[in-house]
Amino acid sequence: MPSERQTYPYSPSSANGDQPTAFDNCARVPSNAFEALMRAEPCDEPEESWDEKQERLSPLRDALETGVLTERELWVIEALFWRRVGLRSVGQELSLSKTHVSRIRDNAVAKLGAALGEPSNHA
Repeated sequence: MPSERQTYPYSPSSANGDQPTAFDNCARVPSNAFEALMRAEPCDEPEESWDEKQERLSPLRDALETGVLTERELWVIEALFWRRVGLRSVGQELSLSKTHVSRIRDNAVAKLGAALGEPSNHA
């Protein structure tokens, strides 16, 4: 008997109109380091430019695309970090406890850290 595939209430990375995406605030992000410096107030650090952010996030994007995470882990990470949904809300959508969602998150973060070559925090 084939197992039924888990379906999730929404796709965090989908581009439908009523769901926020990671790119909602792109218009406010400076496009380069010079523009970031020009927007900064005197004596303040400039905001990270779009180019700098893309360069910094490139290894993470590569790790996510290699299939390091299961579908559920990827869904939880996208909901928590990109959509900024709380643990309790994610747990309600998936019919899981807040504690279980935090374990999924912690395992996913550990897998991503290992994929990026970062040392483990666990003894």
